[in-house]
Amino acid sequence: MKKTAAVLATSAVAAGALIAATPAQAFEVEREKTKQCSALAFATLSLEKEFNRIDVDFDIENATPARSWNVRIKHNGNTVLRTQRPADYEGELDVMQQVADRPGKDRFIGRATGPNGEVCRVKLGI
Repeated sequence: MKKTAAVLATSAVAAGALIAATPAQAFEVEREKTKQCSALAFATLSLEKEFNRIDVDFDIENATPARSWNVRIKHNGNTVLRTQRPADYEGELDVMQQVADRPGKDRFIGRATGPNGEVCRVKLGI
């Protein structure tokens, strides 16, 4: 009986060591798309999928410094973020949101409207 217990204990320790030595497999996908807005600004929508989460990053460059933009991010048709943010002193604006990865293809739309009516819109799927 002691021999059987010793064999089982040794097997359990060996199996635990094997599992601990195996690195966790992470599946990561990144996509990015940049478009010119209706005037001088540029918009970039970046998506990074990892561990059943998607990091969404929507950037505006060459915007009028210190002026507010209305920003909206949609995921599969549903608004996940609606905010108003000013561009920094360099004319850059960065909005980030994390969402759950849904089954199938995930489609995102980043849309921003500037103070002078300039519209930036980028569509991207992952």
